[in-house]
Amino acid sequence: MPLRLRYAFSGHLSGRLSGAALVVCLIAGLVSLIPDASYAATAPALKVSRTVVIAGETVTVTGASGTRGRRPVQLQHRDRGSWVRVANARTTRTGQFTFRYRPPAAARTGIALRVVARKAKVGSHRLRAVVTRTRTVRTVAPTARIEAPASTPAKSTVAVAGTFGPARPGRRTELQGWDGTTWSRIASGAQDGVGRSTFKVGLVQPGRRQLRVRTLAAGGAPTTASAARAIVVVPPPGPTGTAALAADGQAIVTWDPSDAVDLDGYNLYRADSVAGPWTLVTKTPLDRRHEGTFTVGGLSNGTAYAFAVSTVRTGGVESTRSVTGLVTPEAEVEVPQCGPELLKVDGTPWVCTFGEDFDGTDYDPTRWYAQQIFATGSPDTFACYRDTPETVSVGGGVLSLSVVRVEQPVSCTFAQFSGSTHFIAGSLMTYQRFTQQYGRIEARIKTRATELPGLQEAFWMWPDDRVPSPDLWPVAGEMDISETYSNLPELSIPFLHYRLDSEGGIHGVNTAYDCAAARGVWNTYTMVWRADWIGIYVNGTLCLSNTSGDSAFQKPYMFLFTAALGAGTNAYDGRAPLPATMQVDYLRVWK
Repeated sequence: MPLRLRYAFSGHLSGRLSGAALVVCLIAGLVSLIPDASYAATAPALKVSRTVVIAGETVTVTGASGTRGRRPVQLQHRDRGSWVRVANARTTRTGQFTFRYRPPAAARTGIALRVVARKAKVGSHRLRAVVTRTRTVRTVAPTARIEAPASTPAKSTVAVAGTFGPARPGRRTELQGWDGTTWSRIASGAQDGVGRSTFKVGLVQPGRRQLRVRTLAAGGAPTTASAARAIVVVPPPGPTGTAALAADGQAIVTWDPSDAVDLDGYNLYRADSVAGPWTLVTKTPLDRRHEGTFTVGGLSNGTAYAFAVSTVRTGGVESTRSVTGLVTPEAEVEVPQCGPELLKVDGTPWVCTFGEDFDGTDYDPTRWYAQQIFATGSPDTFACYRDTPETVSVGGGVLSLSVVRVEQPVSCTFAQFSGSTHFIAGSLMTYQRFTQQYGRIEARIKTRATELPGLQEAFWMWPDDRVPSPDLWPVAGEMDISETYSNLPELSIPFLHYRLDSEGGIHGVNTAYDCAAARGVWNTYTMVWRADWIGIYVNGTLCLSNTSGDSAFQKPYMFLFTAALGAGTNAYDGRAPLPATMQVDYLRVWK
C-alpha cells in the first residue's frame, strides 16, 4: 500500500507523496549532507630541511594542513614551556605550506616546532583546527679542523685537508697562509659530502709556514676558520767533507762537490765562532768553477775563524750550513826552496816565490787542489777527473798523475763530455792557492814511454779567475808550457792561446813543432815571462819566442799539471798501456 507522509516546507507546503517520490527526496537530502571530496581531511604533516643547524643558518619548514583549501597557518616554537608564534602564512589550495625559520643561536639542546591552523570556513565548508606533529631543530657551533704534515722537504708539494662540521656539501673553502701580517688565500675548494676539502700546496723555501683552512659564509652561517697549523719546511742537507786550512792572511775552505741536479751554486759564510753569527763572504753564490774549494783572503793573522758552506738550489733554496772547525791564519815563515841561485840577464838574482819538491807522502792542500770538474779525451772515450790514490799520489819525491781504467763506470759532465765512462785521470793545480804575474817558471817531468796513440800530458797555466776579465777563452788567455802526445813520442809542443787563435797555430809565434823531448825520460820545461816577451825552453833550448805583449798575458796565472786521454789523431784506441803515469819532480817559480 502506498506510504503517506506529511512534509512541511516553510510552514506552507504539505501533502501526500508516493513511495517512489519519497525515495528521491531522501537521496537528495542525504547527498546534501556529504562533504565535498575536495575538502576531505587527511593527517597533517611537517618536515624541516635539516635538524642540525649552524647558528645563523635558516631552515625550510614545509608540510600540509591535512585539508584542502587556502587557510591561515602559524609556525610556532616552544619557548620556556609555551608555544610562541614565530611566523604566519597561508596554505595553498592543496593545503601545502612553507616557512623560512632561523633558530635561536642558544637552541643547542633543541627547539620544538609545529604548525597550527585554527578552524576556518572556506566557502560553504567548515575546516577543523589542525595541529601538526612537532619537529626538533638543534643549533651547533661550526667547526673547522686542518690536517697537514708537521714537516716536509723544501721544494715539495703537500696535501692539506680541511674538515668542517656540520658538513655542507658544495660550500666554498679556502687554504690560507700567514705572511706575518695577514692571512691570504693560497687555494680554493669546496666541501664534499662529508665536509672535507683537500688542497695541494707547493712549499719551496725552508722555514716555518703557518697555514689554516676556512669555509666561507653562506646561507646565514658565518665564515669559520681552523686553528693555525705550522709546517716546518726542511732545507736540503749541506755539503759533506767541509774543512778549512789556514794560511798567511787567508784560509782555504774545501768541501765535497754536490751532485744535486738543481744546484745553482754555494754560499760561503764566516764567523768568529762555530756557533755564529755568520757573515756571508760571497755576495752571489759560487758557481761550479769554485766547486769544492774557495780561498778566503783578507783575514787577520792570529785571529780564529770558522767557516760554513751551503748549497743553493734552483729558485734560491738554500741548504743547511756545513760548519768547519776554527782555524787561525799565521804569517808564513817558510822560505820557498828553488835550488841554487839563478841570475837574470841583467845580473840580478831571481827571487824564489814558490818551490815544490813533492818530498812528502801527499800533496799539501794549502798549496794544491786536485781537479774534479774536468774531462779529457774524445766524445766516445773520455776520462773523468777524480782525486783518488790511483789518479793523484805523492811518494818517492815525485808527484804521480795517472790515467786509469776502472771496472765500475763513473759519470761526469764537462764541455762536450757527458755520461758514463770507464776512465779516470788526475790533475793538480795551484787554484786560488798561488798565482803570479811574470817571472820564471820551471818543472821537471817524465811521461809514460809509448808510441801508441791515446795519451796526453800538459804543464800549463790558466788565468786567476778572481781577477775580472772582459774576455772569454781563448782571447782571455792560456799558456801551455808543454803538451806531449804519445803519437808524437819525441816532441813537446808549447802553445800560447790568445786572440791569435783565430788564425790557428803559427809556428814560432804562438806554438812550435820542433821542441825535442823524448817520452820515458826526464825533461825540464822552463818559461821566462815578461810583459813584452815570453820565452819557452825545453832542456835549456829556446823553442818558442813571443813578443806580442798581448793583454791576455798581463795578469796573474795559476799553474797546472794534467794527465789526460788524447783526442783527434791521438785518440785512445785501446792499445796504449794503462795505467799511464805522468811524474813531476818539482815546480819552481821565481820573480
